[in-house]
Amino acid sequence: MARRRRSRTKSVNARLVVVAVLVLGLAALVINGIVSAARSSSSYEALINQSFAVQANSVIAAQTVQGRELTSLLKNAPGFSRSALQQTLSILTRSTESSASQASIAASPPPSGSVGSTFSAIVRDRAQAALLIQQSITGLLGLTGIPQTGSAHALLTSAQATDQLSQAGALLMAADVADLPLHKTLLSAPGHAVMHQSPFVTDSGLLTRSAMAQLVSLLETSASLTASHQLSLLSASLAPSPLPTSSASNTITMPPTSSLVVTVVIKNLGNVGENPVAVQATITPGQGGVPSIARGTTSVSAGGTVSLQLPQLTLVPGSTVTLSVALSPAPGQTTRSGLTQTYNVVVAPSSVTTTTRKP
Repeated sequence: MARRRRSRTKSVNARLVVVAVLVLGLAALVINGIVSAARSSSSYEALINQSFAVQANSVIAAQTVQGRELTSLLKNAPGFSRSALQQTLSILTRSTESSASQASIAASPPPSGSVGSTFSAIVRDRAQAALLIQQSITGLLGLTGIPQTGSAHALLTSAQATDQLSQAGALLMAADVADLPLHKTLLSAPGHAVMHQSPFVTDSGLLTRSAMAQLVSLLETSASLTASHQLSLLSASLAPSPLPTSSASNTITMPPTSSLVVTVVIKNLGNVGENPVAVQATITPGQGGVPSIARGTTSVSAGGTVSLQLPQLTLVPGSTVTLSVALSPAPGQTTRSGLTQTYNVVVAPSSVTTTTRKP
């Protein structure tokens, strides 16, 4: 009897599960039908169109500002400083990329026809053009903050930069042409939403190949954009610390030690990031012998300062040596002053106990 009851219970449960699945399936069909009907209705489409127009107009307002900034850049870039030009290009690239992301969000759910996808593509092409312009000018003038190791400062030739800038100009002109019919298309669709027109560069003459070739020529001959290379060795500190004894100029007395670590501070007085920056410290024994050499490399941005600790040098307690620290000049650096520092180093013998008087 117990087995029969369990069997009946299982049978009833199975039937209930089947019924529940059927009910849920029917409910899903009904809900999908309602949603599909709502989406196909003109009121729903009108709501989507109006919502899209609000978001698109916000993007267009930002694009109008970006277009003015680009126009000013194309007209006035040769008069910029290197840092100002680099900053302006970076801001323009980031802001147009942000607008492209916002345009993509605005196009979902899609408004009538292909308005959403076309608008998103237009804003994306403008962002791509801004990036091309940044890469072209940066590559032509070597405006990178810190170039890659071993790279030349002028990464692009005049012809290459002109080609890239011309591609950017063509993208911008095509985007402005594609933008023209969107206003009428959306206005005539359900909801009659008003979408503003957004020509990016009002002076299309700035975007032609001949205009871009002239821009490249002006950038290359600009006095304010001329690269200046000048590294300087600000200081060299020692570990262990020298003893506080009075001594002749450029003479350092060290406690008994068999090793020395030099840390240098380097200043980039130029307007170009430098990489690599090479430093060498050399200990030359006063009585002859094999020099101890420590080398190091680093990088430093334009106008920046960097600290670099060199590998350990070898000393002999009781010896007198010459310590020279030399900073290699940057490629193209004409001023060679301020690149080296030289010291006479007297190392106390290990049998001598030194004391430091408190002030």
